[in-house]
Amino acid sequence: MATHARTADDDLVEFRGEADRLARVHEEMLASVAALGPAMHAVARGASPQLARATQAQENLYDRIDAQFGLLDSAAAGRRLGSSAGRPGNAALQARAEGRLVALKRGARLYFPGFQFDADGRPLAVIGDLVQTAAAAGRAERGLVEWLSSPSSFFDGVPPAAYLADDPTAVAEAASSAFGTAW
Repeated sequence: MATHARTADDDLVEFRGEADRLARVHEEMLASVAALGPAMHAVARGASPQLARATQAQENLYDRIDAQFGLLDSAAAGRRLGSSAGRPGNAALQARAEGRLVALKRGARLYFPGFQFDADGRPLAVIGDLVQTAAAAGRAERGLVEWLSSPSSFFDGVPPAAYLADDPTAVAEAASSAFGTAW
């Protein structure tokens, strides 16, 4: 059995790769700081470090939801619902107003998580039940979406959204239990 002896060239290649990765991370950090400065300055009253951290955590969660399940703007959600109208977003907004879909507000726009649609683009029926359960418990729509998208002990660390299509009853029962818990 032949083994490859590590050489100085191997170490140099590995070092250069790591240096390139660190340079990319550094550039991303500089771009973030450049974007955050004007945003922080635009706030009439200074934002506390706690508020800045909470806002960043929320944005990170929304990015994760987008990566894992997709976040559709209202027009894309309307097209997913099958609307061919000139303003398909109205169909998604109507479904949300009726409690059949949930959305997240990001800036001035609404985004609809992809997990709430079946393969044919119809809203999963359990979403309406979950909206009612959350509302009865005093939970905001955002809280429901965050709960559905976050790892849950009810599902061995898997987000409940992963079970919406296959086991909606289990998700509805878990939501009732989670939202009904008083601390």
